[in-house]
Amino acid sequence: MQKVIQVQKPMNKLIILNLIFLVLFSGCNTSQDEIIIVPKDYIGYVIIVYDQENGVDENIKDGKRLMLIPKEGILQTKCSLNSDWGGFPMFYYENANESNRIPFNIEYENIPINSISAYGGTSATVNKDLKGNSVLRYVQYYIGNKSQIDSIYNVVEGMDITEIIK
Repeated sequence: MQKVIQVQKPMNKLIILNLIFLVLFSGCNTSQDEIIIVPKDYIGYVIIVYDQENGVDENIKDGKRLMLIPKEGILQTKCSLNSDWGGFPMFYYENANESNRIPFNIEYENIPINSISAYGGTSATVNKDLKGNSVLRYVQYYIGNKSQIDSIYNVVEGMDITEIIK
Protein backbone atom coordinates (compact mmCIF):
# COMPACT_ATOMS: atom_id res chain seq x y z
CA MET A 1 0.00 0.00 0.00
CA GLN A 2 1.40 3.29 -1.07
CA LYS A 3 1.01 6.44 1.02
CA VAL A 4 -0.13 9.55 -0.77
CA ILE A 5 1.20 12.79 0.61
CA GLN A 6 -0.47 15.95 -0.50
CA VAL A 7 1.59 19.07 -0.57
CA GLN A 8 -0.40 22.25 -0.16
CA LYS A 9 0.51 25.05 -2.47
CA PRO A 10 1.07 28.43 -0.85
CA MET A 11 -1.99 30.67 -0.91
CA ASN A 12 -2.18 33.34 -3.47
CA LYS A 13 -0.71 36.61 -2.17
CA LEU A 14 -3.87 38.47 -3.13
CA ILE A 15 -6.00 36.19 -0.97
CA ILE A 16 -3.64 36.70 1.98
CA LEU A 17 -3.74 40.49 1.56
CA ASN A 18 -7.53 40.44 1.37
CA LEU A 19 -7.72 38.43 4.58
CA ILE A 20 -5.38 40.86 6.33
CA PHE A 21 -7.47 43.85 5.25
CA LEU A 22 -10.66 42.07 6.28
CA VAL A 23 -9.30 41.47 9.78
CA LEU A 24 -7.86 44.96 10.15
CA PHE A 25 -10.89 46.84 8.92
CA SER A 26 -13.76 44.64 10.03
CA GLY A 27 -14.47 46.90 13.01
CA CYS A 28 -14.63 50.11 11.03
CA ASN A 29 -18.41 50.17 10.83
CA THR A 30 -18.82 50.25 14.60
CA SER A 31 -18.79 54.04 14.86
CA GLN A 32 -21.97 56.05 14.76
CA ASP A 33 -22.86 58.20 11.81
CA GLU A 34 -23.21 61.87 12.68
CA ILE A 35 -25.89 64.32 11.65
CA ILE A 36 -24.85 67.93 12.09
CA ILE A 37 -27.64 70.49 12.18
CA VAL A 38 -26.80 74.19 11.91
CA PRO A 39 -29.11 77.22 12.28
CA LYS A 40 -31.08 78.37 9.24
CA ASP A 41 -28.89 80.06 6.60
CA TYR A 42 -25.78 79.61 8.76
CA ILE A 43 -22.46 80.47 7.11
CA GLY A 44 -19.32 79.94 9.17
CA TYR A 45 -17.23 77.41 11.00
CA VAL A 46 -18.49 74.43 12.93
CA ILE A 47 -16.28 73.27 15.77
CA ILE A 48 -17.34 70.25 17.82
CA VAL A 49 -15.38 69.83 21.05
CA TYR A 50 -15.63 66.35 22.56
CA ASP A 51 -15.36 64.95 26.10
CA GLN A 52 -16.48 68.17 27.79
CA GLU A 53 -17.68 67.71 31.35
CA ASN A 54 -20.10 70.64 31.02
CA GLY A 55 -21.03 69.87 27.42
CA VAL A 56 -24.39 68.76 26.07
CA ASP A 57 -25.42 65.14 26.48
CA GLU A 58 -25.19 62.74 23.58
CA ASN A 59 -28.28 62.86 21.39
CA ILE A 60 -29.07 59.74 19.32
CA LYS A 61 -31.75 59.73 16.62
CA ASP A 62 -32.41 56.59 14.54
CA GLY A 63 -29.04 55.19 15.60
CA LYS A 64 -27.15 58.30 14.48
CA ARG A 65 -25.42 60.88 16.63
CA LEU A 66 -27.25 64.21 16.33
CA MET A 67 -25.17 67.37 16.79
CA LEU A 68 -27.17 70.59 17.16
CA ILE A 69 -24.78 73.45 16.48
CA PRO A 70 -25.55 76.76 18.25
CA LYS A 71 -25.48 80.07 16.35
CA GLU A 72 -21.89 80.70 17.54
CA GLY A 73 -20.74 77.61 15.60
CA ILE A 74 -19.10 75.84 18.56
CA LEU A 75 -20.66 72.81 20.20
CA GLN A 76 -19.23 71.34 23.38
CA THR A 77 -20.43 67.80 23.95
CA LYS A 78 -19.95 65.13 26.59
CA CYS A 79 -19.67 62.37 24.00
CA SER A 80 -16.35 61.11 22.72
CA LEU A 81 -14.87 61.61 19.30
CA ASN A 82 -15.64 58.71 16.96
CA SER A 83 -12.38 56.80 16.84
CA ASP A 84 -13.48 54.43 14.08
CA TRP A 85 -14.02 55.50 10.51
CA GLY A 86 -17.75 55.85 9.97
CA GLY A 87 -17.94 58.04 6.91
CA PHE A 88 -18.59 61.74 6.59
CA PRO A 89 -21.31 63.46 8.57
CA MET A 90 -24.52 64.69 7.01
CA PHE A 91 -25.18 68.42 7.32
CA TYR A 92 -28.59 70.08 7.47
CA TYR A 93 -30.13 73.48 8.09
CA GLU A 94 -32.61 73.53 11.04
CA ASN A 95 -33.62 69.82 10.95
CA ALA A 96 -32.67 66.52 9.35
CA ASN A 97 -34.98 66.89 6.39
CA GLU A 98 -33.67 66.06 2.92
CA SER A 99 -34.81 69.46 1.59
CA ASN A 100 -32.52 71.12 4.16
CA ARG A 101 -29.47 69.02 3.38
CA ILE A 102 -26.15 70.78 2.84
CA PRO A 103 -23.90 68.91 0.41
CA PHE A 104 -20.52 67.85 1.79
CA ASN A 105 -17.34 68.19 -0.27
CA ILE A 106 -14.26 66.16 0.51
CA GLU A 107 -11.95 67.97 -1.88
CA TYR A 108 -11.26 71.70 -1.64
CA GLU A 109 -11.19 71.95 -5.45
CA ASN A 110 -14.80 70.71 -5.57
CA ILE A 111 -16.25 73.39 -3.30
CA PRO A 112 -18.74 75.30 -5.45
CA ILE A 113 -18.21 79.00 -6.14
CA ASN A 114 -21.90 79.95 -6.19
CA SER A 115 -23.63 77.54 -3.82
CA ILE A 116 -23.35 76.51 -0.19
CA SER A 117 -21.65 73.33 0.92
CA ALA A 118 -19.94 71.86 3.96
CA TYR A 119 -16.24 71.14 3.90
CA GLY A 120 -13.56 69.98 6.31
CA GLY A 121 -13.43 67.41 9.02
CA THR A 122 -10.05 68.28 10.44
CA SER A 123 -9.60 66.47 13.74
CA ALA A 124 -7.19 67.89 16.29
CA THR A 125 -6.03 67.48 19.86
CA VAL A 126 -4.45 70.39 21.72
CA ASN A 127 -3.01 70.65 25.21
CA LYS A 128 -4.91 72.88 27.63
CA ASP A 129 -1.86 73.08 29.87
CA LEU A 130 1.87 72.98 29.23
CA LYS A 131 2.28 69.56 30.83
CA GLY A 132 -0.34 67.92 28.62
CA ASN A 133 -2.45 66.82 31.59
CA SER A 134 -5.59 68.14 29.98
CA VAL A 135 -6.41 68.09 26.28
CA LEU A 136 -9.16 69.28 23.95
CA ARG A 137 -10.29 66.97 21.15
CA TYR A 138 -12.23 68.62 18.40
CA VAL A 139 -13.25 68.50 14.77
CA GLN A 140 -13.77 71.55 12.58
CA TYR A 141 -15.86 72.06 9.45
CA TYR A 142 -16.78 75.03 7.30
CA ILE A 143 -20.08 75.95 5.67
CA GLY A 144 -20.36 78.41 2.79
CA ASN A 145 -19.37 78.88 -0.82
CA LYS A 146 -15.72 78.73 -1.83
CA SER A 147 -14.82 82.36 -1.09
CA GLN A 148 -16.74 82.29 2.22
CA ILE A 149 -14.96 79.11 3.28
CA ASP A 150 -11.61 80.70 2.41
CA SER A 151 -12.41 83.68 4.65
CA ILE A 152 -13.76 81.51 7.46
CA TYR A 153 -10.67 79.31 7.30
CA ASN A 154 -8.44 82.35 7.85
CA VAL A 155 -10.49 83.37 10.90
CA VAL A 156 -10.29 79.89 12.43
CA GLU A 157 -6.54 79.70 11.82
CA GLY A 158 -6.13 82.80 14.01
CA MET A 159 -8.22 81.37 16.86
CA ASP A 160 -6.84 79.84 20.04
CA ILE A 161 -9.30 77.07 20.81
CA THR A 162 -8.02 76.80 24.40
CA GLU A 163 -9.06 80.41 25.01
CA ILE A 164 -12.51 79.92 23.53
CA ILE A 165 -13.24 76.71 25.45
CA LYS A 166 -12.67 77.31 29.16
